[in-house]
Amino acid sequence: MARRPGRVTGKAARRNRWYSKRRNQWIAAVVALVVLCAGGVALALSGSDDEEGTPGDRWKGEVVGDFAGMSQGAVGYLQTINNWRTGKADEKAVDAAADLALRQFLDSRALLAERKPFPRAPRALDNYRDAVELYIAHARLAKLGAALRGKDEEQLNRQVQLIMGRLRYVADRLYDLGSDELEPFVTAEQEVPGFEYSRAVDVPSFAGTDLAPGPPLAQAQPGVPQNREYQNERPEDTAETWKAAVEAAKIPTIEAEVKAIADGSSEDLDRLAKELTAASDALYAAPDPQDERELNTRVMLGLLTQAEAMRVAQVSRLVPAKLRTEATEITQILALLGNDMWDDARLGDRDPGYPRTLLSERPKVAPPEIPEGTLPPSPESSPEASPEASPEASPEPSATPVAG
Repeated sequence: MARRPGRVTGKAARRNRWYSKRRNQWIAAVVALVVLCAGGVALALSGSDDEEGTPGDRWKGEVVGDFAGMSQGAVGYLQTINNWRTGKADEKAVDAAADLALRQFLDSRALLAERKPFPRAPRALDNYRDAVELYIAHARLAKLGAALRGKDEEQLNRQVQLIMGRLRYVADRLYDLGSDELEPFVTAEQEVPGFEYSRAVDVPSFAGTDLAPGPPLAQAQPGVPQNREYQNERPEDTAETWKAAVEAAKIPTIEAEVKAIADGSSEDLDRLAKELTAASDALYAAPDPQDERELNTRVMLGLLTQAEAMRVAQVSRLVPAKLRTEATEITQILALLGNDMWDDARLGDRDPGYPRTLLSERPKVAPPEIPEGTLPPSPESSPEASPEASPEASPEPSATPVAG
């Protein structure tokens, strides 16, 4: 069984990533950049590649521009979410911050929808688009959670926050995956003296304690989180061996997912979420198909996204009636996204049958579009970026907490 090198080796795996990969990624970059200076995210993401670079450089530079609006609001949004999680921000502040974030995310979605794929790495655009859709779902869940007020809904509110944390981590990894697809076609990264960066694991394991679901969705199951680090090299084997590993992972059928979302019990949904998470872990332990590390990574992240669809479906059973339509839409969006990360050509079709307009229409919970030439209002009680403030915690790459 061969071993294929990853995209980083030696000291380059611990350095150089901050400048090129993270300057474009609003979520993962925000921790380091907030420490550096207030407003660092907007500054880092406003850069563009040299016009004299490769075609890949120019294409990626245009994608950076598509994400620019998202980057500018990242610090305030994530700090508000973190403050909400720790009881320092109220629901009104969360709702206002999510409104502004939704506007920015939807703007990036519209720009990416018009962009043509890079011919030599067409999947890169799919990953960038999917990352944005997960960011949109993240903000919609923030608004949903902000509407769950009062002592009786504290536990359910906490569940929404846990789902948001897992989705954000997967969204970040999808952004990384887009950059991985492009890496052979862009200029080699330059070192930044004084910076060291250990890349986050490309596929987390949500099988530990910190993000485990608890009542009312499921009983928490204490355990030891899996210690995963980014692998510079991954085992690989033939496509046939990989297909056999996929079959052995016992992935729930799409029919079982759709039925459970429609009328399954909370226990049914909990079981499917666990099975989908376990299937992702099983594929991580198996070899990648030869020269297709990025494909296997995408499939595994898709399984985790499907698992979160089951979790949001659980939430949809418990929210007040006025919020049920919104929770159901988010469920269907996650099911669509997760199954779109599948390899239909080699593994067979997985289409849940939900309307694909969910991935293109403006959500009803989003604020109205802002006319050109006007500035969006700042969210009320939005905290200023500061070296002491830190965004909502994400799973650590060396000891990834798990959910379920």
